[in-house]
Amino acid sequence: MRACSSLDSWRQHIGSKNPRLGNCKSILDSLVDSLTLPKVKNSAKGKVLMRAMYGVKVQTVFVCSVFASAFSVDSENLLDLDVPSTISWAQAYSDLQTTVNGEIRDVFSRGKFTFLKELVEVDAAVNNLYPMVQDGMRPTEMEAFISSFFRFGRESRKTISSARCSCQGSRWLFQNSFKWA
Repeated sequence: MRACSSLDSWRQHIGSKNPRLGNCKSILDSLVDSLTLPKVKNSAKGKVLMRAMYGVKVQTVFVCSVFASAFSVDSENLLDLDVPSTISWAQAYSDLQTTVNGEIRDVFSRGKFTFLKELVEVDAAVNNLYPMVQDGMRPTEMEAFISSFFRFGRESRKTISSARCSCQGSRWLFQNSFKWA
């Protein structure tokens, strides 16, 4: 009974929006507002440095908007940034952004709760385990249960590890992006 309750809790939690991420859009919008390509006079090295810093800021905002969308279960947090055509990588960035944002919006429009592969795999493991736990197991189902259980644990560990790395990376990027502003 307790296992069913835990699995039910997981199923409800994974498909719900995280209220702590409610103000992501406003934070991301303020980061976009701070994106400017500074003009540097009389210094070729200064121009290169400023363009590189601008590129880092654009990529940081893009990646953060993808993560915000993933963790808030909402494509509203995806940003479509316009990069000036004077930047050499503008077209490549635009193509990447169009492809990634399009795929994410497509996943959400099909009623999926996430586009993160690890979470999809954990959800599949939960969906395999749920009927076994709910209905009870016959001896022939024990091997499938054990396999699902270990797969669930493995995918959960991968998800936790990925989330931890993402959090650390995002924290570093945000801390340093304010230094660049």
